[in-house]
Amino acid sequence: MKASLGRRMAATVFLSLPLTVFADGVSVRFDLSSPSASPFPSDRFTLTDGSQLTGRRVNLPKPDCGQRPSDCADIDVLNTLDGFSTQPRITIPFTGDIDVSSVNSDTVFLMNLGDTDGFAGAGQKVGINQVLWDPATKTLVVQPDALLNEHSRYVLVVTDGVRDAAGKALKSGGFGEIFGVGQDRDTAEYRRDLRDAMRAPLPGNGRVVAATLFSTQTISADLYKIMKTVKQSRPEPASFMVGSANGAAVRAVFPLNTL
Repeated sequence: MKASLGRRMAATVFLSLPLTVFADGVSVRFDLSSPSASPFPSDRFTLTDGSQLTGRRVNLPKPDCGQRPSDCADIDVLNTLDGFSTQPRITIPFTGDIDVSSVNSDTVFLMNLGDTDGFAGAGQKVGINQVLWDPATKTLVVQPDALLNEHSRYVLVVTDGVRDAAGKALKSGGFGEIFGVGQDRDTAEYRRDLRDAMRAPLPGNGRVVAATLFSTQTISADLYKIMKTVKQSRPEPASFMVGSANGAAVRAVFPLNTL
């Protein structure tokens, strides 16, 4: 009974999303097991961390550290951050060739879901620039058209306004499948958060064929931690008993004309 209810609920949620119908054709790859096999950056590659302002901590997978020790050392540093860059290099892998001229800020864009300290900036759309297509890996590389806000959540949206090399609209492919049942438990939290993010109103008339959710890092992290420490501290009241007279502490006073 519970399993049947779960399937019905999953189907209801999936059908409520503005997705294109399934069919053969070019789509965005959506294998959540690898950063290079799905849109990136992605909170799929983070962990919950209540000590961070964003509530997240980067958790990128490592290569063979015996063969690539320097790469592992770099990833160790990245995995201490509470989010991704505010000027990220966004990668979107596809199952086939696309018409790069159809990629613009109306067909691929970011939507600010608000910062994690009060939802400031929610609803702001950010376009893209510096569009690059890598034909060898069939990967689209773009950058945001503006610096993203710190400690904020963004959803990257790809619509069917992006066309394949034959001029046909993209299909939803693996993206639509992640909202179904029988998915990896390791990705359950991310799929839930992405599903919730897709309920936000999105600009334009294009249908969503792929999306990814990610958090930006706190640029002022050290300053924030210092401020938080100061606010939480309870310093002793100021005391002017710093003078000495006959071996006893006295209030230090100075003649005004000597100052």
